Amino acid sequence: MQPQRHLARSDYYSAKFPRQDLLVNVGDTIEYLQDRAEGNCFLRVGEQVVETFPYPEQNKAFRLVTRPTTAWWIRVVLADKRPIGWLLVDDKNVKVGHRSF
Repeated sequence: MQPQRHLARSDYYSAKFPRQDLLVNVGDTIEYLQDRAEGNCFLRVGEQVVETFPYPEQNKAFRLVTRPTTAWWIRVVLADKRPIGWLLVDDKNVKVGHRSF
């Protein structure tokens, strides 16, 4: 089984990654993947992706090794509307200007 590397929009809104209890042993690496609404998030433990609540950071049983970081990706689409891929926004690839939300 290949580890989950990305999450398609359809997967995000599906029940593909059910909220569940998961046995985690001391020393296991838990990767924080993405926030969800209402305090839920996606985690990867080994090769298994699950939805969990609350965030592990809010649970005193966990110790955060590194702070989560946000990676910004831009979908590159040609003028004729053909998508050609994704570009990671970083200082090497893209100059970031003003943006607002």
